[in-house]
Amino acid sequence: MATRWVRELSISYKLPLLLGASVAAIVVIASAPAWLRMRELVRVGEYELSRTLVQAWLEEHPDADGTRPRRVIAGATIRAIPIDEIDARDERATEAFEALPPPSADRAVDTVMLERWEGLGRRYLYAERRPAPDGEPTLIVLERVSENAGVQLGVNSLYVFGAGFVVLGVALVAFYLISSRLVLRPLRSLRLWAEAVRDGNTDERVDITTGDEFGQLAETCNLMLNALREREVRLRAINTSLDGKLNQLAEANATLDEASRLKGEFIANMSHELRTPLNAIIGFGDLLLDVARQETSELPEGENPPPILERRTRYLEHIVSAARGLLHLIESMLELAKIEAGRVRVAVEPADLGELCRGAAMMMEPQARKRRVGIELDLRVSPRVETDPRKVQQILLNLLSNAVKYAAPGEDEDRGDGEVIIRLESLVAEPAAVRLSVIDNGSGIPPEDQERIFQKFEQLDASETRSHGGAGLGLAISRELAAMLQGELQLVSHMGLGSMFSLILPVSYDHDRPAMQPGEQRFEGAVSRG
Repeated sequence: MATRWVRELSISYKLPLLLGASVAAIVVIASAPAWLRMRELVRVGEYELSRTLVQAWLEEHPDADGTRPRRVIAGATIRAIPIDEIDARDERATEAFEALPPPSADRAVDTVMLERWEGLGRRYLYAERRPAPDGEPTLIVLERVSENAGVQLGVNSLYVFGAGFVVLGVALVAFYLISSRLVLRPLRSLRLWAEAVRDGNTDERVDITTGDEFGQLAETCNLMLNALREREVRLRAINTSLDGKLNQLAEANATLDEASRLKGEFIANMSHELRTPLNAIIGFGDLLLDVARQETSELPEGENPPPILERRTRYLEHIVSAARGLLHLIESMLELAKIEAGRVRVAVEPADLGELCRGAAMMMEPQARKRRVGIELDLRVSPRVETDPRKVQQILLNLLSNAVKYAAPGEDEDRGDGEVIIRLESLVAEPAAVRLSVIDNGSGIPPEDQERIFQKFEQLDASETRSHGGAGLGLAISRELAAMLQGELQLVSHMGLGSMFSLILPVSYDHDRPAMQPGEQRFEGAVSRG
């Protein structure tokens, strides 16, 4: 917590605080040896004084029995005690005797000095072990009390640490003046400048003339701000130009919307106008074809029809086939125009996908038989989903028509060999979705063409000599319808192995999800693929 508090302080407070703490620590560390040395000198002086007093006492004439009397010299009590007469009740003598080092032949006299505090005074106990004239060692004990030792020590310590704190104060003042001029003042100028720029005042400049790194930083900041101002002026000019372009684009967009509306109306009107004569052509063509076939059937058995009748039947079949293809193209273009105009609505209702697959297979059976291609149902599940069954059926018929068209034909003309498979299954990764797949055993689609075939008016074989008809709108319409059903149309194809087109549908239709427009659908698909 304290570390965080220090870290959040302003540098104007943090710098003197840290410098002061550092200098204080340095002063204390530097003063400690002097203070310890002072104490050692005092102790040595007291020791020398005690030894001098004992020596003076020894120089007096001894008594006849070889002992010296107890005497007080300069406030110190000195006495001599034979070693063998030391009594345990004499605490001072016993304490001094026990503190003496063991006797040694290298030393004639063994000495020791003990000291302790008694209030503000300090008691010193000095002892010497000396040999007596009769050969018995004697213990000489000196006791004295320094009444003002504590006061003197305090005064001396005050002098030592007072000098240190004077140095500390001078150092702090010097550090503050130096840091304030060289560090804090430039930093304060930079902070005020940054706050002004943050508030939008880009005319503010940093005025630091120290000539050091702060001065270089200030110059760099000013240059950066000048560059930003120039860039801002350029951006304003670009924005003005973009506003003009935006107005032009808005006008062009309005023109395009009007053109799109006119195109939709034109396609709708032309589709209606073209379907009327085409229906008449198909109707009369079917009628004439039925008449030609009836005339052929009325010929005697074994008689070949005349060439003119054969040509008329063949020509009528071409006319009817071409008219039906043209009608399918017109209906596809009209459907695509409705989807792009957003006029196609989704009618959601419960639908049995299994029944839809069976119905689509039955509808495509004649075309598949003509191509000698069989259709096989692989319904692993038969769920009921919330979707638009008519649009699902339209997507399925488009996929089946392409699969039958590009599948490898079988050898048996009366029975298909199962080259096209309709598969219905649940997705493990998406338990709320099903996959409806149409699989063929055709030649496959090259990887570079697998995205192109979903575009409008694009076919796998775009040459003039292609063997398969169509305008290339089926897959484009199917993808748009799949997006409207909140699903997705996928393709997996390998050259020489065939193709699999899959419609991924949710089991439940989300009515709260807004429907995307066709342009949004194409944009989202391009982003996901990119």
